[in-house]
Formats: sequence, structure tokens, C-alpha cells
Amino acid sequence: MNTRISLLLVMALLFGLMTACSDDSDPAPADGDTDTVDTQEDGDSADDIEDEQDIEPDGDTDSDPVTEEEELVDQEPVDYTCPGGVKVLSIEGSAIDEAGAPISGAITIACLDFPDGGAACLNPVWSGSDGVFSIPVPEAKQCVSHVAIRALTGQEDKLILACPVDIGTGGNVVMADPMRIHVMPEPTRQTLGDETQPHTVSIADGTTLTIIPEAINSFEYGYEQTRLLTWDADSFGWPCFVDSENPPVALVALLPEVNIDQADGAHMTFPNTANLAPDAEVTVFALGGVGSHLPDGTVVKEGSWVRVSTGTVSADGATVSTNDGEGLPFLTWVGYYLQP
Repeated sequence: MNTRISLLLVMALLFGLMTACSDDSDPAPADGDTDTVDTQEDGDSADDIEDEQDIEPDGDTDSDPVTEEEELVDQEPVDYTCPGGVKVLSIEGSAIDEAGAPISGAITIACLDFPDGGAACLNPVWSGSDGVFSIPVPEAKQCVSHVAIRALTGQEDKLILACPVDIGTGGNVVMADPMRIHVMPEPTRQTLGDETQPHTVSIADGTTLTIIPEAINSFEYGYEQTRLLTWDADSFGWPCFVDSENPPVALVALLPEVNIDQADGAHMTFPNTANLAPDAEVTVFALGGVGSHLPDGTVVKEGSWVRVSTGTVSADGATVSTNDGEGLPFLTWVGYYLQP
């Protein structure tokens, strides 16, 4: 009997202990999800992290606000001056054809040189129905030392013109004269044969370009696009890049606008309309275009009229030609002056 009572007492004690352990465990969430853990694995609670970051209720950190004066101190100072140059805000001009009619849709590009030696060409601007174009200059590029405007139509039979701009004292610059973009008639081209050999391209007045087709440095244009136009200064006046008080004896526009890779890759022959003496020496100039450079690698600024070679009047006095070994380094516009 005593043994049975002792056994019952032990069983009752064990049942009580099991009930007590069950009451001390955390109750499960109402939705039955027992996987949720309120602490982070590395031991920092979300509350602890929030306290460390000192986050305000609106999400801003508890840092001191930056005053307007402090912002000005932190910023780089803006230099509104233009040392060594002129500040140009915009350039306005116009484009016309050989009849003097306005050209709508002429493509105009401003190329800028900066006092620090840098250079950049701006995005194209198209002329309106009245032929007028206006090119705004971004503020970061307004301090300039030289400006040229390039005008073209994109048509293979229209000449390309690059005009140096008289920027004066800067501001909103207006070009004094319109830019004339003429049609260039189809020339007489020698049938293309061995591209390593000279070929001739000539026009009615006898002006001739002798060119080695493989010397043309261009992926887009070649021998079949070559054209010439003798400029009629009596009818149209001198173009923008020529000093009208010291003009060349003759002036010819050339297409396409390309560099020539060989010293004798391109030569010019002009009729001696000025009746210069036989064997007289001349100096040949050309107009800087896109990427134009001299044989020594010197870059020629767009719109610059520069000396590129020499020439001689033929023994019979009929023509004027560039000298051997001194061909044209690029095709744009070319003219010559009698040497003093």
C-alpha cells in the first residue's frame, strides 16, 4: 500500500513539472506562424541600428543643415571673365545661292578656338526660309579666340564655304556678308583607271586638277566626286576668307573636301589670265577645312587662308601650275599670288 502511494505521489510530481514547463514557453502568434524572428542574426536589433543612425521621424539624418554661405564656400568659383579671348554669345548670318536667293535648310556649323589652345565645333544649325541662321554658343564655350562658320547644303554639286568671323568685342555677333553657296557644274573627268596614277579633272576655262585617286584620304568621297569652280569675283565679289585689298590672281573652289596623302597627290593648273611673265614664281594658298593639315602635320584652322605651296608660270606663258613635290595637301579652295 505504501509503495502504491509513493508511486502515485511521484507521478503527480512529474505531471506538475511538465505543466509548469509548458506554461513558461512563448505563445505562438495568432496566425500560427512560428518562424518570425524579431532580432537580427548578427545581434543588432533594428531599434539599435536606428539609434546609431540617429534617424528622425521624417527620414532625415540628425545632421546640421548646410547653410547657403557654406554651400558657396564649397563650390568652385565661377570665372565670368575671358582672359586672352572674347566672350561670344551667338553668331548670326545668312546663306544665299549664286542668284542671290536665300537658301532654306543650309547646314551651318560654328567652329571655335579657345585661348587655352582647345577647340570645338558646335552642333549644326539649319537656316530658315529667309536663309538666316542663328547659332547660340553654350556658356561653357563662350570665351573664344577664333570663330569660323562652315556652310553647306549636303549636296555633292554645291560648294562648301568656311568663313572666319569678325568677333569684335563679342556678344551677339552678326556676320556682315551672306555666305554664297554655288552650284559646281559637272567637270570633264578622265576615265578612272589605275588609281595609283595621275588623273585629270578639268572645266571649260582650262582650269585642271591632276590627282592620284588613291591619295584621296576619305572613306566617303573619291575621285568620282571631284569638281572645280573658278570663282567670278567680278560678278560675286571676293568670298569671306579673302582680303579684298589683297586678293589672289585666281581662285578656285574644289570638291570633295579631303586631305591628300601624297606630296604630289594633287596639282593645280590655272590658265594665265593675268598674263604673268613666263617662268614667274607664284605662291599658292588654300582654305582650311575640316581636319585640314599641312604635310608636316600642322593643323590648319577652319576658315584660315594659308600658304600651302609654290607654283610657276609655264615657259610659253599659257598656264600657272603648282611645282613638283609641292602639291596641294588638301582640297577646299585654292588660289595664287605673284611673288614679289
